[in-house]
Amino acid sequence: MKRRMGFVSNSSSASFMIPLIWITNTQADQLLAYGADQERNMDGWSINIDRQGERPRLWGFTVMDNDALSKFMKAIGIPDDAVFWEGDG
Repeated sequence: MKRRMGFVSNSSSASFMIPLIWITNTQADQLLAYGADQERNMDGWSINIDRQGERPRLWGFTVMDNDALSKFMKAIGIPDDAVFWEGDG
């Protein structure tokens, strides 16, 4: 997976992974709620959490643009360098 500072915009698909040790439980809950909120999550993000294994993580995928989610992450205090973005845009 590529590590990118900032965010990918105008992608036809994008994904991200955040190690859980880099964010708070509140931030993880807020991201999961974002993924479940159909009114806010207009880009179709599927956001999941994996607490098993050596590297517990939160991850997500969309086939749309991820600009709105990156702005939301900034608004809840997740630093750009905590997010590993990958996209084909």
